[in-house]
Amino acid sequence: MNFNHLKNKKILITGHTGFVGSWLSMILHLKKIDFYGISLKPHFTNTLYNAMKRKKIFKKKEFIFDMCEYNTLKKKINEIKPDYIFHLAAQSLVGSGYQDPAKTYKNNLLTTLNLLEVLRNINFSTHVLFSTTDKVYSTDYPTPFKENSPLGGKDPYSNSKDISDSMVKNYYNNFLKNKKIAITVFRAGNIIGGADRNKNRLVTDILNSLENKKKIYLRAPNYVRPWQHVLDVCNAVLRLSKYSKLKSFFSIYNLGTKEKKNMTVKNLTNLFCQKYYLNNKKLKETTLVHFKKNHINETKKLILNTRKFHSKFKNVYKLNEKKSIEWTSEWFLREKEGDNNYKITKGQITKYDKL
Repeated sequence: MNFNHLKNKKILITGHTGFVGSWLSMILHLKKIDFYGISLKPHFTNTLYNAMKRKKIFKKKEFIFDMCEYNTLKKKINEIKPDYIFHLAAQSLVGSGYQDPAKTYKNNLLTTLNLLEVLRNINFSTHVLFSTTDKVYSTDYPTPFKENSPLGGKDPYSNSKDISDSMVKNYYNNFLKNKKIAITVFRAGNIIGGADRNKNRLVTDILNSLENKKKIYLRAPNYVRPWQHVLDVCNAVLRLSKYSKLKSFFSIYNLGTKEKKNMTVKNLTNLFCQKYYLNNKKLKETTLVHFKKNHINETKKLILNTRKFHSKFKNVYKLNEKKSIEWTSEWFLREKEGDNNYKITKGQITKYDKL
């Protein structure tokens, strides 16, 4: 991964304490690229972010506060004057959207709205990369979804990201087009990888069941998702950032592998468990998958058309779905064996660079 265009630039990551944000932070750190971070505190202690913090990587360049606080956000962005902003801060779980819809809408809409309002009033150029999701698309239309497919998320989380996505485009057309502000919206599929501690996430649920010798319950075993490794997503987003050229533009990209057929939830679970058992001889294999009734309104088949991205950016995705699962399993196995988060992640980034 060569990102020399980011060196000696001011970079801001929102949500740098989260799953994708911490991997992106780690990549920039290993490339000796300085960055700033704005985020809430992580909900867990054994995170990649905390491992990096113990190494004093962030120094005085991170700011822990809620982006719903507009005046604080405005002040920090105007102090930093970032050349690039990677906006990753969000509530990112479908299940949590049902548990607390008001909080989901507030987090995902107000943080983005506040950032857009700051952009509307700045007097410097910047390239902002907004993370949304593959779940913004309306399931009333056939897959695979293209970037211009109709939007219409049906559950609270997907709907909040759908509205956020539309809001970004609206602000660009009405307020940002005539400023030196570039906007890139990226819609990635289901991201997997080491260090993801979020509850109600598939890999986390599988691991908890395996380690506690409990049955694995899947609410949607036959649902299809465009699985992809966090390293591929970070690599893609950093490549997208290269095309700013200090001019105003608006672009949208679906992100994902080139694979024409994506795995079901059940197949991913079985493959993850096989890899986990194969490399952990002390763990006795049990009956793997059981099913429970799904009470959540989710899309059964979610497939992205990623031709636009892959036609412009060559050889960015290095891990297919099977490899993504293997690398994720390997990360958690090494952690179980006693390696720390920082060491494991650094090792995988180094390995990825050599592919």
